Amino acid sequence: MTGAKVIEVVQIYARLLDELEPSATRDKLITMPAQIEQFIMEGRTDKAMRWLGFMQGVLWNVGVYTLDELKNHNRP
Repeated sequence: MTGAKVIEVVQIYARLLDELEPSATRDKLITMPAQIEQFIMEGRTDKAMRWLGFMQGVLWNVGVYTLDELKNHNRP
């Protein structure tokens, strides 16, 4: 997954989080997309990928996306 693709995916999640009602989960995730983008810009791709994986795991766990949808987000 390229850095550009990671940024594309986290921007989708950032828009989603902006639209959600405030909640404990939303409030904990809201700053993650910007931080993941920063990691990519700094060349810290491995860390960005770990954070993206965590974020996707939470979004799956709370029922926002299915595993198939998340896999499709990561495809080129």
